[in-house]
Amino acid sequence: MKTKLKYSFFATLFLMFLFTEFGCNKTFDDMPGNTTMQSSDNQKEIPISLINNSTNLINGKAKSASTLASYGCGSNLSGSTTTTGFYTYPSSILDLTTTINGSTITITVNSYDTPNRFTVYDANNNFVTATNWMGHVSYSGPWGTSLNTAETGTLQFIKGVSNTYSIKVETVVQTISDNWTASVTCKYVPNVSDVQITNVAVKNVMINSFNSLNVNFVALGSDLGLGHTLTANDLDFTQIYQTYDVNNSDTGKAVTVRFKTNSNSNLNNYGFTLYTDGITYIKPTIIHSRTNQFLKYYDLTENLLTTINNYALSSYTFSTVTSNIAPSGVSPLARGGCGQAVANCMGDLYTNRGWLSVWAFVQTAFIPETAVVVAATCAWHNCR
Repeated sequence: MKTKLKYSFFATLFLMFLFTEFGCNKTFDDMPGNTTMQSSDNQKEIPISLINNSTNLINGKAKSASTLASYGCGSNLSGSTTTTGFYTYPSSILDLTTTINGSTITITVNSYDTPNRFTVYDANNNFVTATNWMGHVSYSGPWGTSLNTAETGTLQFIKGVSNTYSIKVETVVQTISDNWTASVTCKYVPNVSDVQITNVAVKNVMINSFNSLNVNFVALGSDLGLGHTLTANDLDFTQIYQTYDVNNSDTGKAVTVRFKTNSNSNLNNYGFTLYTDGITYIKPTIIHSRTNQFLKYYDLTENLLTTINNYALSSYTFSTVTSNIAPSGVSPLARGGCGQAVANCMGDLYTNRGWLSVWAFVQTAFIPETAVVVAATCAWHNCR
């Protein structure tokens, strides 16, 4: 009996030793009454006492993961600090100068455990949108006695006349450092209006503009698959449409003469287009679309052909090349100079502004009209 009591006594001492030696090294979420509930998968935020300030942070202040002075669509932002108590990070500037008004701006943010609140202001410091406090801690703060929320959130707003916005990030730090990330995406989805117009003056503008083109109509007819030289007889001047984005008044409007359906079966979804504010007409273009296959933009003043193949798929290809429609001896860039900028703009809209997702929502009948709005948006921003 004494032997059993002796073993029991030593076993108890051993367990007490283990508790004394290792109990103080519990994770923060295991320690009763501690001020944080650090998640097991949180690799960004660690106890301040374990941080070498010369490597991860600078004198306890925020250290940005990027050297960019401002950010835009497609940017990633981040910040971190060991400053205890309430702390506001230096504002991050979001430059949306080249982003179309009416675009939906989405900022996806992650607070990890230490709380953060994210707020967006416009250029005049007017409030735009904000998250609530986000994080996972047991200490009190502006959120109340404790906080336990999803650590990923979304800020979303429509770009208005303001071209710059600021992102303010706040935190309250106790024993664990703060770390946050954010990513910016932009999406422009047009609300297409396509209205037939019968104005005689507009009809005459379109006829005169086509007849004054200095292009190789033989080569153009061949490129379009007509089987003959392109002439004004291939255009149906009783079918003139004005196309624009109802939600975005600054994109300009496109006026398009449709090709005759009986001219050649390849001419379906073709159009001869000018861009206008109702007074000035610029940038004659031929646009051709084939549903779920390709979009083609023939710049008739600068001898450029922009093509988007498989435009509705993630495997799309985008290219701009010199075409063969300029008359021999004529320098294509001698007339206009904004064609490449228009092509670059369309590429940017398509790849960086969410156009790939647009086609899934556009009815088949409106594919050509939406393609026209793309061109009108870019031509009006770069060529007026």
